[in-house]
Amino acid sequence: MAGSQKEIEDLRKKISESTEENKQDLETFFSSVDISLDILRLKFLSKLADLKKNMSCIESDDYETSDVVEKIFGDVKVLEMFLSSGDVENGDWNKALELLAKLIKTDPEVTCHLLKLKLAVAVALTFAMPVISYAYKETNKEIDPVQRYLSFSSWCLVEPSPMFEIIRNVSCWHLRHVVGSWAEDYELQWARDHVSPEFLTPNKIGEATHSMIKYRDYNEDGVSIHKGAEFYNHRPETLELLHQEGGVCGVVSKFGAAVCQAFGVPAMPLGQPGHCAFTWYTGEGWVLGNDISGWESSCYHDGIQVQWNQSAPFIRLMSDAQEGGMFAISEKMRTAASTLDPERRIGMLFSCVLPKCPENYEAWMDFLQLAKDTGLIGYSENVAEGKPVAVSSTEERAQNLTENSGSEWWTEEETAWIEIDLEKICVVQRVKIQWWGFSKADTYKVFAIAQNGEKSLVKTEKDQTVDKAEQKNDCNQWINLAGWEEETCKVRLELSNGNKDPWNMNMLFGLRGIVIYGREKVRTVNLCGNNWQELVVDRNRNSSGFDLSLNDQDNIVCKGNDPESWIEIDFGGIRCVKSIEIDWEDEGKAENVGVIIKRSSDDVKIGSGDVDLDSFKSLNHICRKIRLNFIGNDVGVKSVKVYGVKYSNKDIIVGRMKRLLKDHPFVCEILIDRFLKY
Repeated sequence: MAGSQKEIEDLRKKISESTEENKQDLETFFSSVDISLDILRLKFLSKLADLKKNMSCIESDDYETSDVVEKIFGDVKVLEMFLSSGDVENGDWNKALELLAKLIKTDPEVTCHLLKLKLAVAVALTFAMPVISYAYKETNKEIDPVQRYLSFSSWCLVEPSPMFEIIRNVSCWHLRHVVGSWAEDYELQWARDHVSPEFLTPNKIGEATHSMIKYRDYNEDGVSIHKGAEFYNHRPETLELLHQEGGVCGVVSKFGAAVCQAFGVPAMPLGQPGHCAFTWYTGEGWVLGNDISGWESSCYHDGIQVQWNQSAPFIRLMSDAQEGGMFAISEKMRTAASTLDPERRIGMLFSCVLPKCPENYEAWMDFLQLAKDTGLIGYSENVAEGKPVAVSSTEERAQNLTENSGSEWWTEEETAWIEIDLEKICVVQRVKIQWWGFSKADTYKVFAIAQNGEKSLVKTEKDQTVDKAEQKNDCNQWINLAGWEEETCKVRLELSNGNKDPWNMNMLFGLRGIVIYGREKVRTVNLCGNNWQELVVDRNRNSSGFDLSLNDQDNIVCKGNDPESWIEIDFGGIRCVKSIEIDWEDEGKAENVGVIIKRSSDDVKIGSGDVDLDSFKSLNHICRKIRLNFIGNDVGVKSVKVYGVKYSNKDIIVGRMKRLLKDHPFVCEILIDRFLKY
């Protein structure tokens, strides 16, 4: 097949035009075999382009199996699995493709047998980076990928199979953490022969390691485990030897992972502070084994292929993404979106790709980068800028703290306080403080003061962080504090244990500025304001001349005998509608009222209620417009009040992150933190 840059551009153009033409039914569009092949080809070609390669290498003599490669690029099922089962660690997708073709050449049944296909793709993606045998790591021995595929294929298909049933049900990505075992094939067989029957279920298998490994720091000759190969007398560190000689946390966890993999259970060792743990997949979720620190303090172990981020919670994120095949679909959508202009691309990511698979971390990263590049988002507002400041002393210098003048505030007092009036109810997202010279407070407290005057301690010096660039800068240093949930009208800083300045001015505390990033707390308001008629963008007119127009009192009135009429109101931005009230003219009540919430890409019909609109008093709908449908003759409307919240783009994006990633709070916080720093 051709593989020039022109082919990439032609594919991008074709996909872009087709996506635009089918935007009303993208689900059906992306299920098409032809468009799926185009999208998947583009995705692979783009990966090669990122490596400054092109498809010409696929046609070269470097491939012993070029005929199989051609078949792969014509098979949606194979290509989709290949491109949606995780990254290739060293980025060598050519190597992965060549290995997959070699496996298909070895076993032609791969493409027509789902489990064999998953095993073959898992091996190809995992072994594109050499997998080193743990037992023979001293000689850097590589495990043979073809033999690894053949072994697992044989173990899975023989009757009775020594594999747990889970191996048939998990995704190809999960199987990468089975076939990628550091144990030799004969070691995996040894494990199956020696595990006690009480552990022979996916839920229990990880616990077998604690009964099979003796935890000890020294061998019988008094050699420390930290001597490495010497502890084992330089013998290959097979599972059988580890069982005989024991070891510490690393041995316990790596043995535990290998035993799980021997039965087809996805598993891997994990790094923890000063410790090695492991995790295995039960079919219902990932379980931590030999754990002392929990998920959020765990990370990928060296030698394990990383997906998206080193932090271990990303394992569970990708695992959930693979459920039900949603990741593969969202990846096709994401690739198609990459062919669109920035405005349409960001809309497709937000409204289609992310709701389809909220766990698709790369889609979130694409969205945030686009949002930054297009100006959709920016820094939170400095809600303290220019605001009134009260201080314990040196009042004449107080305003320097919020006016960004570069001038300082200081005091000789042994304790001091600063209070900034934000003049509105705010949600504080982060705080930056710059000390003056070396006169910083070794201890301090930050209080949030609510509208009713209630004071809450929200931060102390123990919560501060210092940017890497500032860590070597003791003079005029900036420090950071994360935000808080409490509603805040004023921020109070109480200082103690100061440091006298080196210029003999006797100042114990000094600050050059305080920056408080945040936003005004959203409040429910009448979204229509006082001149609601100005928001009416359309009203119905039919062939008989029926119209909805203003009367002499500037009231919207329905004239004529048509039993159906409507008003459409455009809020000029994204709003969250909470309730609707209509004030009718005398004898102008409609018999029934329906409301349609109009978004950018779809409409939501709330239904019809009686004229007192009881059905519309407890709403919670995001929209740009609403349409009020009236049933009845001679309808007269004096006013429409739509109560709700005016959301900023930032509010909406953070809200969607929290909603879609509610099961992954750690990852959600990482994304929100990145988002707020843009």
